[in-house]
Amino acid sequence: MKATDMPFNKRIYLRNPIKQEMEVKMQMLKQRLDEVTKGYEANDNKKNVLSNLDATQKAGLQLLKERKKNQEIVIFQTDKTNSFSVDTLTNYRMAGQCHTEKDEVIDEKKTKSLETLMNAHGIMFTRILKAGENTSQHERIKNNMISENCEVAPKYDLRKDHKILEKDYVDEIVGPPVRPICGAESCYNGKMSFLLSTILTPIVKY
Repeated sequence: MKATDMPFNKRIYLRNPIKQEMEVKMQMLKQRLDEVTKGYEANDNKKNVLSNLDATQKAGLQLLKERKKNQEIVIFQTDKTNSFSVDTLTNYRMAGQCHTEKDEVIDEKKTKSLETLMNAHGIMFTRILKAGENTSQHERIKNNMISENCEVAPKYDLRKDHKILEKDYVDEIVGPPVRPICGAESCYNGKMSFLLSTILTPIVKY
């Protein structure tokens, strides 16, 4: 394993600069691509060709964007079919409340202690697995496993639209139940999860 195999790698080394002639060619290509793109966007006819919405649909889409911007509605994909779901904020909060109402409320001190615990586990697993020893990067990998000041992972909910066909709900206004999803791109146990996944994923596949 190399340190750069980890999506949360903390440190990288820049490559040596390329030759000046190649740098000039790349800049000229970039400028040319920008000119073509701007010309394409300025052409109203081509814009119309790209759009598959009629005037009414465009107006409806614009209205939805404005209402979302004003925090009047919540727009998400559904759970199974990735369809379009629009809900009021009140209804959206009530639907997901059943998944969080019994959760333990922890303070910053408890969060820090959990972060310290997971950091210790992560460092210990790098030693057990001898991660990075063959590439002389054990120290970098160990440092990558240390989390600091991670924010609490946000939770969002997706409507179980397949339940509509099963008639597993009664109130059409309240709608079907939701599936809670944790959007944790950065969290104190995410690095440990990644390290264990590199071991378990190949086992599950075979």
